[in-house]
Amino acid sequence: QNNGCGNAQIDAGDVTVIRGYNLGLFTLKAACGPTAAVPASPPDATTSSEAGRTIRVLSAGGGQGQTFVVAIQLDSSGDEASTSFSVNWNPAVFTYLTAGTGAGVPAGTNLGLNTSQTGQGRLGVLLDSTNRYAAGTRQVLTIALSTTLSSPAGTYPITFTSNPTPQSVSSDQGQLLATNYEGGNIVLIPTAADVTVSGRVTTPGGQGIRGARVTISDPDGNRRSFVTGSFGVFTFEDVAAGRSYVMSVTAKRYRFSTRVVNVTDSMSDVNFVGLE
Repeated sequence: QNNGCGNAQIDAGDVTVIRGYNLGLFTLKAACGPTAAVPASPPDATTSSEAGRTIRVLSAGGGQGQTFVVAIQLDSSGDEASTSFSVNWNPAVFTYLTAGTGAGVPAGTNLGLNTSQTGQGRLGVLLDSTNRYAAGTRQVLTIALSTTLSSPAGTYPITFTSNPTPQSVSSDQGQLLATNYEGGNIVLIPTAADVTVSGRVTTPGGQGIRGARVTISDPDGNRRSFVTGSFGVFTFEDVAAGRSYVMSVTAKRYRFSTRVVNVTDSMSDVNFVGLE
């Protein structure tokens, strides 16, 4: 008989409501249960984290204005099926974009998110499945956070808490499993300013070489070229300072040595003298 507390059947609606309670999306109601959270039973010692069961944030780093994909891993003992936790970041620096399951979750894993507090730097996560994780280090979640060029540089922690979603890990039989939680950091470095690198390509006698091709390559393998005019002058604009570049020259009748140039500010004397 339906007395206002359900229909005595477990159906899709019950699953939805239970996920909502776990994520912190629904508040507790007095009608059909406790009005305060019930302390979790301690995990069985025989299935505790003797193998080092740990959920951790992988630290990352990059420049201002970038989007960071924060990866979260589980060091699995092979008996876990579901987990929940809250991830926290500095909302004055990072803006939440999206989150998705990692490549290491069990087949049939459902991802539930409580995004109601992302403006305050908090995301609730529920990853539930009836299948077990394979033992080993498994990626369970990725979170995309963006920054702006005006975001202050520094080291910012990404941490775990139980607000709005409590920390828990369970087996496929619903048994709670002891787990360690390790936060990480995002290191935000100043974006390098753009400068100009220029010089001349000349003969041994000091005459400019027309039609010489000057190439500059950055540490990421990106290349740009400039073909000199009658005075042998070349100019590269919008070069990021604070990096090292490989520069080379090709021209008819002449050979040139490749150079590694450390760029800290604008440079106007990067000259190449040809050898016959």
